[in-house]
Amino acid sequence: MVIECICIILIIFLLIFAFLRSHRKKYAISMIPLVILPAMHLIAYPISYYLSRTFGIMEGKTQNVITIIALIISCIALGIMSGFFNVKKNRIAYITICGIYTLVLALILILK
Repeated sequence: MVIECICIILIIFLLIFAFLRSHRKKYAISMIPLVILPAMHLIAYPISYYLSRTFGIMEGKTQNVITIIALIISCIALGIMSGFFNVKKNRIAYITICGIYTLVLALILILK
């Protein structure tokens, strides 16, 4: 899932770049929480390898725990970033769509 996470990160950064080019800074900043989960999943690989070699902890379980922690951090960041939207409908739509995306991505990364 390394290549998939890298592709997801690149696509989100392209979206951020597009928002910045269209002078929509708030929208660009609100896309940042979507990068947290795939980035931390990538970081989980070397951490789980190190913990496996040092303490004998299973790599898969460590990666899953880090992914769940990333999901929690991402959801908190989504809640904070929703404050950028003035209209309540936009805020609810942002939290719903991005939350479902993050949850489904986390399930895919955990279940592989």
